Amino acid sequence: LRAALRDAAANATAQWRGGAGAAPGAVGQPADEVVMARVWRESGAGLIRPIAPGQAVTRDFRADRVNVHIDRDNRISAVSCG
Repeated sequence: LRAALRDAAANATAQWRGGAGAAPGAVGQPADEVVMARVWRESGAGLIRPIAPGQAVTRDFRADRVNVHIDRDNRISAVSCG
């Protein structure tokens, strides 16, 4: 079962451009609805998770999720997968 889950996660990850390649040019942009929608669309991820400064987040790995880290000025500071 673990091998099957690991393979499924690897396949899902291969289907979208996670991490820094998820949304070229997103870092430094305002984290508004238009930009967030573009990040989600360009990443090809199934889920998008905005992460505010100091926000508690689960440590579960989702191969189909793009994480958008937002700074105190409501600008995107990083984009990562998982």
